[in-house]
Amino acid sequence: MFEGQAGRFLIISTGKIMSRILGALFLVLLACGSANAAILVLSPNGRYKQVATLEVARTSPDIADKTVVVTSPLTRTQSNIMGTWPADRMLRVDKGGSIANSTAFAFAKGGVTEVTPDWWAGSDTQRLQSAIDSGASRVVIHSDMRVSNIVISRKNDLEIICRKNARIASSLAPGADTFAPTHQNTANLQIFYVSASSNITFEVNLVNHYEGFYLYASSDITIRNSSIEGTAGNTFPSIIAYQCTNIKVLDSHIFNNGSIRTVASALGYGSGTGIRLIYCVGFHVQRCQINNNGENGILMWRSADGWIQDNSIHDNSLSGIQIGFSGLNVEKNYIISGNLIYNNMADGIDVNNASGSAAFDINAVIENNTSYNNGFSGGARTPDGSGIGTLIHVNNVRVIGNKTYDTNKASVYLYDASDIIIRDNSAVRVQLEGGRNDNVTIEGNSLAWVDFSSGTACGTITIRNNKISKGMIIPNATSIRMLNILDNTLALSGAINLNLLDSLKPSVNIRGNHFVANSDYRDGTNTLIYNSTNYVVFDGNTFDHGSITTMQHAVLTSGANIFGTKVINNTFKHFNAGFTSFGKNETIENNRFIGTNGKPYGTRSIQILAGTTHNTTIANNTIAGDPASNAIYIDATGSINIDNNYIVSGNNKLGTVSVKTSWH
Repeated sequence: MFEGQAGRFLIISTGKIMSRILGALFLVLLACGSANAAILVLSPNGRYKQVATLEVARTSPDIADKTVVVTSPLTRTQSNIMGTWPADRMLRVDKGGSIANSTAFAFAKGGVTEVTPDWWAGSDTQRLQSAIDSGASRVVIHSDMRVSNIVISRKNDLEIICRKNARIASSLAPGADTFAPTHQNTANLQIFYVSASSNITFEVNLVNHYEGFYLYASSDITIRNSSIEGTAGNTFPSIIAYQCTNIKVLDSHIFNNGSIRTVASALGYGSGTGIRLIYCVGFHVQRCQINNNGENGILMWRSADGWIQDNSIHDNSLSGIQIGFSGLNVEKNYIISGNLIYNNMADGIDVNNASGSAAFDINAVIENNTSYNNGFSGGARTPDGSGIGTLIHVNNVRVIGNKTYDTNKASVYLYDASDIIIRDNSAVRVQLEGGRNDNVTIEGNSLAWVDFSSGTACGTITIRNNKISKGMIIPNATSIRMLNILDNTLALSGAINLNLLDSLKPSVNIRGNHFVANSDYRDGTNTLIYNSTNYVVFDGNTFDHGSITTMQHAVLTSGANIFGTKVINNTFKHFNAGFTSFGKNETIENNRFIGTNGKPYGTRSIQILAGTTHNTTIANNTIAGDPASNAIYIDATGSINIDNNYIVSGNNKLGTVSVKTSWH
């Protein structure tokens, strides 16, 4: 066992009382003027005596309880030993003591387990390097140091610990080197350089002008309970890991690295990432605070098997968390969970495959994060700013249980992304744009908007059991092969426009939803859904204008020359025109057109307007419209089957169509 901290010592004896007596004797000896003493040993008679060299202390057979204390700086000759230090012999370097030629110790094979740089003479860099090179398994730093380029190469099983708030600062002035995408690390300016080593643990407080840590080709490196502070002039990451496995950054604070963005342009940020992981496999960043860095909080590039959990990531000049891609399709297996991500000037979480490769399976989970106020700089909007997921050219991502608000752009943004589950989130907007988004499920969320951008091409999109408070935007010329809108509550501030391109022969199922006209909705046509797509099924929905009793809203309009629309088992309340059709081969069955609180309300419950109508069926509907208006209004030519409808109030105007009718 070893101690190097001034003012503390340990004496091994056969009992607590003897230990206290011997300790008192040692203090008396030091106080009484052993001014020239260098190496003290505890002899069998319980007294300390001086020996000439550590070699004598190592081999002397008459040292009681194996206790050796160095009290003054040793010369090289005094420090040299001829063999391994015994495992059962304590060596203590007390205040004022140091050991020269430390490499003479075969510590790794002996009993020295803990050393401190205070044992050695020289500059801070030399002393800390000597302590690390001694072979001890633990280096403890008790006072502030200024160092650079401390090298840990081909070492295993080492701890480096700062005690009593001791700080290790860079001894080099900033500005000697500058970060660039082709030059992401310095040659010899970092505080710690770890190479080809394993099982190294740091608990340190750093102030870095360049990298605090450069980890290269190493494994099982842990940085925990640490403070890593950068400076405004630094352009390099606080922590960079390159070609490493199983890297852990735990319970640490990484901050003030680089200059903070001050302009709201795409190129307005600087350099200075908090944590940069390049070519790494297996990394954990947990319970850290990562803030006020000039670039990303955490950047992973060409890296896999990552777990980012329970961190606070805020006020960084780019994204809070970014996964970057190499084009080799090796980036996969990520869990981003329980993080608080806010005030970052780009995205909260950016998963952007900008490598040019096609979308591929990355097996990622983004869950239970809270994200807000991302995408702003000094109150101005930046070009980015999604909340919990920018997902571009990637497949197989689950976005579950997150909360996001006050973001510049969409809460979840999809571009050419497939096999995506967006479930149980509280968010502002889910946006699908460009590429081919396929097998996307948006389920159980509380959202303001679901937004398909113009020109979006999609495969199967399922929107189920959500609460949507503003609306759903599906612009003209959107391509969707299958769209399922199921069991949602939608308070619409504008009409849903179903004008899907026929190139994918779309199948649209709108079932079990409750559509309500939002109080903000003032569309002059009073229509909640415009349908211009063939073979849409509206089944079991309720259409209601909601709480605005001074306005009347039509609910459903079917576009000109549209085939095969089915409107079945729906309830229409408070409408101007419940169902308006310009289409053909339509089925309008088992619907209820009613007022509220028993008051007939609505004009023209069903209207078939100009065009040629063939094989349309209106059957088994219950209609309680305006008594002075038309329950069924037809202004078209062709043939129509009107059968077994129950007209509570209102009259019919059937025009000149060929009508087969029966009434109930």
